[in-house]
Amino acid sequence: MTILLFLAASTLGAQERVGQESPRVERLTFRGVDAVAENELRQSIVTEETRCRGLIVRPFCWATDWDTFVDKHYLDRQELSRDELRVRVFYFRRGYREAEVATELRPRGRGVEVVFSVDEGAPTLIEALRVRQTAAVLSDRQLRRTGIPREGQPLDLVRLDTSLINLRETLGERGYLDALLQDSVDVDRTARMARVEITVDPRHRATVGDLEIRGNEQVADRTIRDALLLEEGRVLRTRDIVASQRSLYESNLFHEARVEVPEQPDSAKRLQVTVREAPPRSARVGAGFNTVEFVQTEGRFTHYNWLGRGRRLNLRGTVGNLLASQLNGSGIFRDMTPGEFSAVDEAAFLRPTWLASAELQQPAFRAASNTLGFSVFAHRRIVPAIVIDRGVGA
Repeated sequence: MTILLFLAASTLGAQERVGQESPRVERLTFRGVDAVAENELRQSIVTEETRCRGLIVRPFCWATDWDTFVDKHYLDRQELSRDELRVRVFYFRRGYREAEVATELRPRGRGVEVVFSVDEGAPTLIEALRVRQTAAVLSDRQLRRTGIPREGQPLDLVRLDTSLINLRETLGERGYLDALLQDSVDVDRTARMARVEITVDPRHRATVGDLEIRGNEQVADRTIRDALLLEEGRVLRTRDIVASQRSLYESNLFHEARVEVPEQPDSAKRLQVTVREAPPRSARVGAGFNTVEFVQTEGRFTHYNWLGRGRRLNLRGTVGNLLASQLNGSGIFRDMTPGEFSAVDEAAFLRPTWLASAELQQPAFRAASNTLGFSVFAHRRIVPAIVIDRGVGA
């Protein structure tokens, strides 16, 4: 009798969890998923399962149910119904237009397990695919590299859209920034076959026209122009725009830099360069200690636009071996002197060490991609108990 009462209570408890409006989702399971990546399918829906917040805190998740360690998710029945539609749309866009899905709630632990049962069905295949160029500017090999789906593969609209994006980038790398792309898909639902056609109209090649510079107050227009990998009259390519924007950031003269091509019908493009200036100078000082050089200090100063034209001046100075006479051989500090049997002046090993250097860099030297640099330095260094090194160089 006791066993029967216990089983009846357990059954009632499980039914109660399933019947709750918002039970906790203990597990999310997909069945029948073969043609697509399950992790991508999970990301396409709203319902999530309760999980531990990280591998490090997993032992705490086993011992406690605190929100600090457990990322809890509860069932939203309206969203669950919508998730069924989201799964069908996910499959439809990947060529499985007849996919069906059903959900089931099963009691599990302190909540429920949500089961998505998927019947993928037969895919709609690409029977014929044609890429038509009004002017042959891309080879077959270049077209294949864009990832265009092939005949005999499922009609994956996501892959088709991605290939069109890659195709536009490929054209942009060759200067066809105004290219027109158009795709058409004709589906025979009965035969589950599709005919795809992509039309590429490269139009004209874009060239670099005028430059409009905005936002600069202290940095001269010429300095900005020198940093750009764009010359008037040259073919305008996407990679040159990206490289020019990167060059402006690497100058450290700007918090923000954008190189944009506004919509315009002419092939000679007027470019807009918008910047937000950063402080032209930076300085840093620091101090520390170790068991060999005792106490050290360091200072750095950088001017990112010294005398204009983006010229960068770096100054650095360090001083070490401070308090060597007081700390040498005491506590954690090593004895840095050669020893009493050496004929060398031990006091010299306890004097300060130092380094001073100056470096000058001229970016965009005769071309935007070139940098000319010159540096000088002097130092006094010690190899503990062995030698004292003094040097200068350039």
